[in-house]
Amino acid sequence: MKKRCVFCQSDFEASRSAQKYCGLTCRSHDRSKRAMDRFWTKMDRAAPGGCWVWSGMVSKDGYGKAWRMNKSERAHRLAWMLANQTEISPDLVVMHSCDNRLCCNPEHLSLGTVQDNVRDRDKKNRQARGESGGNTRLSESDVISIRASNKTNARIAEQFGTSVANVHVIRSGQTWRHLLEKAPV
Repeated sequence: MKKRCVFCQSDFEASRSAQKYCGLTCRSHDRSKRAMDRFWTKMDRAAPGGCWVWSGMVSKDGYGKAWRMNKSERAHRLAWMLANQTEISPDLVVMHSCDNRLCCNPEHLSLGTVQDNVRDRDKKNRQARGESGGNTRLSESDVISIRASNKTNARIAEQFGTSVANVHVIRSGQTWRHLLEKAPV
C-alpha cells in the first residue's frame, strides 16, 4: 500500500498499515525532533534575569538533567549543543555567565575548559571556603586557635575532635588559606 512518510513527506510502499516512516533514518530523526521539542518545553523562560530555568529532573549537585540517546546529560550542556547545532568535546564544559545552575538560556552559556570555569568561579568569589565548605566540623575561630597554639598536633586534634593529619594541613596553610592573614602574629 502507498503511504506518505510523516517525517520527510516522501511516498513509499508500506509493508503494514501502521507504518508511518519510509525507513529507520526518518523514524530516528522524527523521534529526535520530538524529544528536542519536549526538551525546550521543560524550562520557564519568564524567570528574572533572562534565565530559562529548567523545570525537569535535577541532579544531586543542582544541575538540570535531561536524557539524550538513552544517556543522562546536563540540561544546560544539551541546550548549548541544540542552540549551536554541534557536539561538545568531552574535555570542554558549558559555563553559566548568570551562575544559575538551572539556567538553559543559550545566551547565558559559553564553552570553556575546566580551568576557565575555575578562574570564572574564583573571579566571582563563588567557591566554598571554610565553614561554607559543607563538610567542615571546625569554625574559623577554631582554625585561628589551632594555628596560634603551641601544643602538639596530636593534642590539638584531640581537643578539637579532628585528625592529626587535618591539624597538620591547617597549620601548614594547605587548607583554610583564606584565614592566613587573620592569624595572630
